[in-house]
Amino acid sequence: MALKSAWKCLEIRPDYVFALHNLPGFSKNHIVVRRGAFTSASKGMVIKLKGRTAHAAEPEKGINPALAISRILPLLTNLPKKLALVKEQCMVTIVYAELGEKALGTSPGDAEIIATLRALNNADMEILTDEAETIVKSVAVKKQLKFDISYIEKFPATVNDEECIEAIEKAAVKNSLTVKTLEQPFRWSEDFAHFTKHFKGALFGLGAGKDHPGLHDPYYDFPDEIIESGVSLFSSVLYSITDLRIKQ
Repeated sequence: MALKSAWKCLEIRPDYVFALHNLPGFSKNHIVVRRGAFTSASKGMVIKLKGRTAHAAEPEKGINPALAISRILPLLTNLPKKLALVKEQCMVTIVYAELGEKALGTSPGDAEIIATLRALNNADMEILTDEAETIVKSVAVKKQLKFDISYIEKFPATVNDEECIEAIEKAAVKNSLTVKTLEQPFRWSEDFAHFTKHFKGALFGLGAGKDHPGLHDPYYDFPDEIIESGVSLFSSVLYSITDLRIKQ
């Protein structure tokens, strides 16, 4: 996002943008590509519910969000199935929930839920977002709660350009690197999507090892030995896409 701001300030408009992401679960140094969507769209949905506290001995004098939370959580989680978007890799994952305080004498009045919404493409994300908001509004109104919905870490789907993928494949062949073509996009998202949304480009993967600990695994450690392949591929893509040649 900082680079996007820099482009606006400096009036820089790249002709092409490329990025790689190391990928555990794939053989070392294998190049992973896909035409079209490579990673999914995602956003963090922050839901705040506000009722009214009361003495725990007189909960009827307050408005406790507990029942609203117990209703909203399963409705959000099952939303992709209800919308028949499961096959399109849409997901809603509850990542955080908080209700009241650790005070035995107080019936809570506030609650917060944070969920990650994921969709294969930007159109499905809009559908998922609209329906999720409808759920929150409906439950909050029925339970006489005030509510606020906001979004954080919004990433569109990373969509690869055909010409750029061809350049990557040619570079892989030149460097004797095996190319693996994905059948489906990854469910995780990438901030590089903000680049491919505005410029012609592609995101590809570099295998880190089939048995390597996964991304965000506490035992994950970047395998330095794959750096050379990544650098070589980038170099070949650069000279290919700009029609330059290195004089040996």
